Amino acid sequence: MPPRRRASVDSPTDISVILGRILHAPEVQPHLNGAVLFKCWPQIIGEAIAQKVKLVDFREGVLLLHTESSVWRTEVNFAKKAILERSNSLLGKVIAKDIRFI
Repeated sequence: MPPRRRASVDSPTDISVILGRILHAPEVQPHLNGAVLFKCWPQIIGEAIAQKVKLVDFREGVLLLHTESSVWRTEVNFAKKAILERSNSLLGKVIAKDIRFI
């Protein structure tokens, strides 16, 4: 573990700078992307459908979904491309690459 650097009392750092560094860290980005998808899931898939199709996890570019029935699984498969496009549009980059069911 590297030695801790002491904060300089002479020049305080603005909290927005510190938060910006944290939020843009590579190890934090995947968690933020997942949080955005979870928060906006009803917007991505539609309010009514979100009651039947739940986003369970977002891992390594894969949306893991649980559907209420096989009928909903089939519906999501037909809409897979549109769901991925809306997810990526919301994130502003191509992050969501596939959908799998659990």
